[in-house]
Amino acid sequence: MQTVSWLVLAVFCIWRHVGSRGLIRRSHYSEFYGIAFLAAILLIGARVVTAAFFGSFSTSPYDHSIMGLFRNLIGQFPVLFVREAFRSEILFRVFHMRRGWKRGLLAAFITACFISVELNYAKLASMQELKTFVIYLFEVILPLVMEHIFLSVLDLYGSCRSGFCYAALLTAFEWYFPVLPNVNWLAETVYALILPALFLMQAVDRGEILQGKRRRTAAGRKGQITGCISLAFCVGIIWFFAGVFPVYPSVVLTGSMQPVFDPGDMVLIEKISSEEQLQDLKAGDVINFKRDEINISHRILQVIEEDGGYCFQTKGDNNSSEDVRLVKPEEVRGIIHHRIPHAGLLILWLKSSDSQPDDVEF
Repeated sequence: MQTVSWLVLAVFCIWRHVGSRGLIRRSHYSEFYGIAFLAAILLIGARVVTAAFFGSFSTSPYDHSIMGLFRNLIGQFPVLFVREAFRSEILFRVFHMRRGWKRGLLAAFITACFISVELNYAKLASMQELKTFVIYLFEVILPLVMEHIFLSVLDLYGSCRSGFCYAALLTAFEWYFPVLPNVNWLAETVYALILPALFLMQAVDRGEILQGKRRRTAAGRKGQITGCISLAFCVGIIWFFAGVFPVYPSVVLTGSMQPVFDPGDMVLIEKISSEEQLQDLKAGDVINFKRDEINISHRILQVIEEDGGYCFQTKGDNNSSEDVRLVKPEEVRGIIHHRIPHAGLLILWLKSSDSQPDDVEF
């Protein structure tokens, strides 16, 4: 019954041309369709590429049978179309009835109403710790706010079809792709904020030009170039933290290496990827190694030969005894060279847990 209701509403919107008007001429709507399409494809591509190189993929939880795909089609897309149609119609009327700051304030209020409908208030109410809320804020709330601001601009200038194009592509990827990318929440936040923001600026800039409010200027082109550079910089930062480059950062979570490293310090680790680099390791070097899915940074006490090979005896400077298990060569990730004091305090706060082993380093 619910699905039928949304289908009827979608047909009504199409029949009565609800949301079919934008602030620019109809002949220019295609430009905003293109902006919406490109923004969605780049956001999806960024997630897939990041998961392919630095994350993982998981099987989609949605039904991909013929009937399942059909139910998803008629159950999701009419809802999206009706939502964008009403958003576009309301914003169009506001911008024609109001002038000055009042219409901007009303547009912000309307966008906030659409955002509030999608928030999970039960989950928010169940959060007991501040750090859980902070992660939820960056992972869900801020990307949701940016998405709806971008949709409002698309609907306002290019009619509801522009916003529907963007929302439908993202939804189709989530519901119809057989495997979905698992991306670190920090990378997901950066992508979900930066990419829509860049296309948002482009959409506003193009909309004002097509309305005749201003001409394309060198400053506008410079802003677009700056936006592209900012995007490249943000992607580079993500890659740096993901370990793409020969040197990558890590945050110390415990005090096992005090006073050399304090909890909350950020350390820069040089990757070890060859046999020659492993053979150069000696007593006194501080190495980063992975054991049981946990990253640990301890100092080498001695290099031990056994069974025709060699292992490393390690110990945290602040620990009372050496590590029980020897570190095998394949477990070594890199050697620590530099320390940035207190640069990882936020990560320490977010990652702190009573269940962390005493020698864990993230």
